Amino acid sequence: ADRIDSELNAMREGRSLRDGGGPDRKTLKRWRRDAILSAAAIYAGDDLRDFEACLKMIDNMEPDARQLGLRIRCYQATARPAEANRALEQFIRRGSDEDLGGVLISLAADMQSEIEKLQRFGRRDEARRLAEQTIPTIRYLIEWLEGRPEHREHVTVAQLALIDTLMSAEQLSEAQTLLDKLIEASPSNGVFLRRAAKLREHMADIAAGSDRDRLADEAEAQWARLLSDPQLRTNAPRVYWEARYHWLKHQLRHGKAEEVVAGIESERAWAPRLGGPPWQGQLMDLLARARRASERASSH
Repeated sequence: ADRIDSELNAMREGRSLRDGGGPDRKTLKRWRRDAILSAAAIYAGDDLRDFEACLKMIDNMEPDARQLGLRIRCYQATARPAEANRALEQFIRRGSDEDLGGVLISLAADMQSEIEKLQRFGRRDEARRLAEQTIPTIRYLIEWLEGRPEHREHVTVAQLALIDTLMSAEQLSEAQTLLDKLIEASPSNGVFLRRAAKLREHMADIAAGSDRDRLADEAEAQWARLLSDPQLRTNAPRVYWEARYHWLKHQLRHGKAEEVVAGIESERAWAPRLGGPPWQGQLMDLLARARRASERASSH
């Protein structure tokens, strides 16, 4: 902050000498704030992840939406959700409604991003604990958004963030209930259907016996609903290949090996890369498994 002050003062003095004028104190104060927040954001970014340095830089600043976002990101990243909630509540009580709906949605996305990073690094227990700690904050966001008509367009996005966080916390029953309500209100929404399919896939993976088969069938049905959209391949190719892979995987589960081989070969004729990674590799592996299953069936 001191270095930023000195550089801004030097800039002001240089302009004063050159043209007889320079930025006024109000402008300098705004520049200083923007510069500090930008520097703090670099500390909190994926490259440095020095969250304590970020907090130190912004600690004594007057709260606004940008400062709040950085503060809560740092608290969430360092597993201090109680402090994150407290900062959020204090900010909302101040009545600063400036683009607050969008800010809160960004915060929810940041929270889930931190959880997903832990999952990618194999730190699943830590990710689950952070998800459990994050759930009350997202519930608070939803309650706040629902109480303000001007921010109603953000409610669904916040609900999806809650569903993702519940899934990460292994609170799958509630996640399923919330998703089913969203789908009931909007049956053809591809975002909801994809979430529901992925949730059922996960639930099937950890279930046993008849429950596993039932949940797998439910996942298959959701993938099929996604694929029924004739524009899916054009408008959302990554989702198309994801859905196509999972649906074909279920056909192999049903013993339809020859149909799986024919389906993937047909796709390759029109799209040799099969959508590229990661689905290309998974579809080719599925093709090899289906061929082996077909050969075994033919030899009997």
